Amino acid sequence: MKKMILNERDGSVTIDNYSINLQSREQFVGSCFYRENDDIKEFGHYGYYVESVSWLGREYSLEFWPAMEQFEKKIFMVEKGTEFYSSLHDWELRANVDLLLREEARVKAFLESTLHFVSKHDISQPPYGVVFEYAWGEIAVQSNKNDFNCGLYISWNN
Repeated sequence: MKKMILNERDGSVTIDNYSINLQSREQFVGSCFYRENDDIKEFGHYGYYVESVSWLGREYSLEFWPAMEQFEKKIFMVEKGTEFYSSLHDWELRANVDLLLREEARVKAFLESTLHFVSKHDISQPPYGVVFEYAWGEIAVQSNKNDFNCGLYISWNN
């Protein structure tokens, strides 16, 4: 399994010692990380997916979204091996507000006890959640009752 490291001081991300560059689609697909890992899947026109990455001792599925036009670069992650993750391929299981809120609370509690953020604030408008702020950007845990998605986003300041 690939291992991700997020440097909380400067926001840099490495996976298996490869620096992750999301400044643009061209820079991402031209990177050594992309060229040397045949398990990276493209979806849509601009998203990339890795099935299994370890971060903070837990396993995640991970999406890369390089910067493009008005869209900022970000990484989206969902922890595997959880009740929520197991529900993703079954709408009857997934369409459960209690499950969604439990997942958001679980991820929030884990990150609060693990990360060294500068400050945090709740998101009071949908999609709801919490933002852990850093000088370089933020990590947000968000849940959305409209599409029953929940996960964490890593995004950077311009």
